[in-house]
Amino acid sequence: MAYLTFAEYASYGFSTIANESAFDPIEANAESQFDAVTQSYYVKNSIADDTDTDRVAIFKKALALQCDFVAKTGITSPTDLVDKAIKSISIGRTSITRSQDYTAVVDSSSGICYSALNLLGQTGLLFRGVGAIWHP
Repeated sequence: MAYLTFAEYASYGFSTIANESAFDPIEANAESQFDAVTQSYYVKNSIADDTDTDRVAIFKKALALQCDFVAKTGITSPTDLVDKAIKSISIGRTSITRSQDYTAVVDSSSGICYSALNLLGQTGLLFRGVGAIWHP
């Protein structure tokens, strides 16, 4: 089951992705990226049964934002980020210059845009701490 539907994506005000058939593969890719950084929280726990409605709403908004970012930039992984980070290359008399640099807006280890990561941070799903038991 997808974490986010096309109707939910559109309800957040995003319109870069025109239809559901274009949305589904982008959403599936973004899901995989989110699972990697959230330690597969919603693989292990049902998003539909989560009683923390604020966490679910923020998670879905972050996912919608990531889907929109992917649709606009084509960056679906850290590898894509590296490929798009090349600003210029010259071979002989041929020179190619890229005008876009996404390294300032995308986490290089996950490929997720910083705006979506900031939202995910509000959910607590990025927490990596270990519980400690203190005995006096």
